[in-house]
Amino acid sequence: MPVTAQPASAVQAVGDGVAMNLVARITQVFLDTNSVEVKGPKGNLVVIDVDPTIADVKKLKVGDEVHMSYRGAVLMSADKVDPKGVEQ
Repeated sequence: MPVTAQPASAVQAVGDGVAMNLVARITQVFLDTNSVEVKGPKGNLVVIDVDPTIADVKKLKVGDEVHMSYRGAVLMSADKVDPKGVEQ
């Protein structure tokens, strides 16, 4: 499934694709598949499979804002955003 969320910025080339950064809001958490649905800055909804070695979706909840780095449909990193603006 192609990722349709609009990236905030391109950060670096990785392999055959470009790594993209995105700030998005969690709209659903799927514990059984270790994936999340996020709403991007343009309002697009995307389901992203999360590598369990990168992030544990059990720590996320609907409404959390996350900084994500991905290439294609592969999540490369994710950081939960502190409501006060400090990354955890």
